[in-house]
Amino acid sequence: VLTLADFGYVQGGTFAMTGIKIAGLTSQGTLKLDGNALLVDDFVSVAKINAGKLVFQGAQNGNGTAYDSFKFKVMDNRPTNNEDPTPNTITINVTAVNDAPVQTTAGAIATVNEDSASTAAVALWSTAPVYAAGPGNEASQTLSYKINTIPSFITLFKADGTTAVTTGTTLTAAEFAGLKYKTVGNTNGTGTITFDVIDSGSVTAPSVNTLSGQSVTMTVNAVNDAPVLSDTTLTLTAVKQDAAV
Repeated sequence: VLTLADFGYVQGGTFAMTGIKIAGLTSQGTLKLDGNALLVDDFVSVAKINAGKLVFQGAQNGNGTAYDSFKFKVMDNRPTNNEDPTPNTITINVTAVNDAPVQTTAGAIATVNEDSASTAAVALWSTAPVYAAGPGNEASQTLSYKINTIPSFITLFKADGTTAVTTGTTLTAAEFAGLKYKTVGNTNGTGTITFDVIDSGSVTAPSVNTLSGQSVTMTVNAVNDAPVLSDTTLTLTAVKQDAAV
């Protein structure tokens, strides 16, 4: 929102400023009045400016010092020659804010059978989910992944297959992509691994550096097991030959 003070007007004599005339348009963003894009020679009254109706809207993810500018002429209420003969320039600086990470590749975990990986840990992802830190100027940021929930029918490990990963563990991008799991013996079901993706950028408001509530679903199919002897204390009483004939 542009204010009257942004135009640097100082009243001289008895004549008062009535508004501005647009003398040159922005190049990267859009100058709007009441939500409509302004054109060269459009007039914007002091009342509209004071009501907060004159705004500049930058392009999506656009930012920088001297990001954009526009030209204007001050107009006052004198009967003639009421227009500034020389256009003035307002330069607009747009401060960057950190955006939350975005997903670029959806993750997937293959369906497996109960007890299929109960002995040795195997790779978790059939397609590892991939995230980007954010647009443009955020490409150099690093990502980390906080594990929030793990289905009860598996246990998670880092790529070495022995270092356990539990809820609340934060992983680097490489560790997250290299996750392994074991199936818990004789358990099955469908559940989700949920996690937050966190970039290394600013967290100062209105910046956002966390993409929360991400999840990938996994299914472990039930497998029918052979019967097992449940009571090993049974004994057979000795009887005489032909005793039960």
